[in-house]
Amino acid sequence: MSVDGSNPETHNAARPGQKKSHNNFNDVIAGCEAIQEEKKKRGQKLPLVVTLTTINRENYFDLVNIYERFKGLADMHIFYLSWWIDDETA
Repeated sequence: MSVDGSNPETHNAARPGQKKSHNNFNDVIAGCEAIQEEKKKRGQKLPLVVTLTTINRENYFDLVNIYERFKGLADMHIFYLSWWIDDETA
């Protein structure tokens, strides 16, 4: 799951919903909680929940908080630097 902030303000700024009023962050939290609860209920370790965080100017200050917020909700956390190329370079 894409996670770009430890709170709705930071995450939703990076990943806005179709409508400005939609809270994508709440959807991510609810999805992680539902999957972890079902795994617990079934006594299973799979599927793994993995968060992917693109480090950028909107969230570089929030990385530890992202990890702390999703500890227990995700089984693995991947943080990576983004890079972009234009059409000509591609």
